[in-house]
Amino acid sequence: MSNNSNRQSDISTFLTIIEQQNNTIALLTKNGEDMQDTIRDLRQTIANLEETIAELNRRFFGISSEHSKNISLPADGKKSDVAEDVSEDDVKETPAKSKKSSKPRKSKAS
Repeated sequence: MSNNSNRQSDISTFLTIIEQQNNTIALLTKNGEDMQDTIRDLRQTIANLEETIAELNRRFFGISSEHSKNISLPADGKKSDVAEDVSEDDVKETPAKSKKSSKPRKSKAS
């Protein structure tokens, strides 16, 4: 009889272990799903930021940016958070020419 009692005790212990393992598996599965959701959200955030960077690069550093006389504002007319206020005088200003020395150059004696 004691052999049968030991088997029942062993079975009960194994069932408890299996239940604990099932709970652990369920918790790990939930954590994995949460992490996948976080990764998906972060990838979307990265894509949005890359799109914003590309737009800003096109706006401020485009092919003709050095020749551009105007910096365009967003279509809604509001100033961009990153766009600086540029006056017309700033845009029309030409770079200062370097001063030439007022001293005459000495010629080398041959």
